[in-house]
Amino acid sequence: FVYVLIVGLYGTVYPGEIAVGYLGFFLQGAAFLAIDLLMSALASGLVTAALLAFGMNFLLWILDMLGTALPGPLDSVVVFISLYRRNEPFLMGQLSFASVIFDLCVIVFMLALTGNCLDQQRRRGM
Repeated sequence: FVYVLIVGLYGTVYPGEIAVGYLGFFLQGAAFLAIDLLMSALASGLVTAALLAFGMNFLLWILDMLGTALPGPLDSVVVFISLYRRNEPFLMGQLSFASVIFDLCVIVFMLALTGNCLDQQRRRGM
């Protein structure tokens, strides 16, 4: 918020656009945290969990970059599941309900998978 205050001193600040930008930042961060939490639940150790989480985040980033180079229908699938592309409207100050719902669905789905994974491990006695 310090940067917003500095810009507000010397320019015009649009609170709606700033709120939308922070909402997108929060939702994207929560989605990545939910994915990383699932990777941590699947791992047996701390180092493995860190490597799996980093690998998954790196894979999502690479897939986003490769999405434009893929042929035909693969391009549209990669663009559809990209967390980075879903954040672009927020960066421009536009509220995208499709992106909000997609991020919330990713968060809920990953947390449900994490809960299921931990429940399975508890039942096996790990």
